[in-house]
Amino acid sequence: MITVYVHPSCYSSYLLLKALGKKLSGVEFKALRTPQASLSRGIVSVPWVEVGGVPAAADPVEAEEVEQMALGSYSPRPEPEQAFLKALLGSSFASSLSLLHGDVFPAISEALVSAAIRAPYSGLPVREVAQSLRRSSKALYEAVEDKLARAVSMTYVRELYWAGSAEVKVDRAAFSSWLLAKASIGRAGLPLDPREKNEKGIDIALSLLESEKEKMMERVRREQSTIYGDREYLELVMSIDQI
Repeated sequence: MITVYVHPSCYSSYLLLKALGKKLSGVEFKALRTPQASLSRGIVSVPWVEVGGVPAAADPVEAEEVEQMALGSYSPRPEPEQAFLKALLGSSFASSLSLLHGDVFPAISEALVSAAIRAPYSGLPVREVAQSLRRSSKALYEAVEDKLARAVSMTYVRELYWAGSAEVKVDRAAFSSWLLAKASIGRAGLPLDPREKNEKGIDIALSLLESEKEKMMERVRREQSTIYGDREYLELVMSIDQI
């Protein structure tokens, strides 16, 4: 069985569900509601796809991929490093964790690696790929630092919108405290000394927020208005099993 995990507020989930609909032979959809459901499966982004309980895809996920999985004709040939970085940037948690530490090492889990490289279909060895990524984790971070800062900045603006803020006030202490909370589960994920954050990465994010905050907020407004203004989609997503 192919299981696709989504969340109603996620624009990537919205696009995937709109493209696929609910009825696809051999595919079941589940809406994540509880953190326990996500933590127990290693899910760090949505959409997230499992095949027989094994992570098989992580955001970004194309509808054609899921359709080919269902048909038994899916045969991806991903380049492991690029596939992992793409999945990393698609996860607000993994991106925040990497930006906080200035290193992708803390974000490298076998679940995320398996999903990123489409392991059940590509046949790539998850453990070996994860070990290789860990050996070059700092260089991988440096290659995508600007993209990570942008992804995390967008997440920050989106969560300000959810909190009811109509504008973005750029404040280092506020952003840093949010990043510490976003990138951790309890104390797990924090630097050994939480005061020792990746200040360079935070500087990049703050600079982006300062120069693009209005544009980012407008993008979030459009995205969320599209989702919550689409009655057909809301009826569809609310009919899915919640876990």
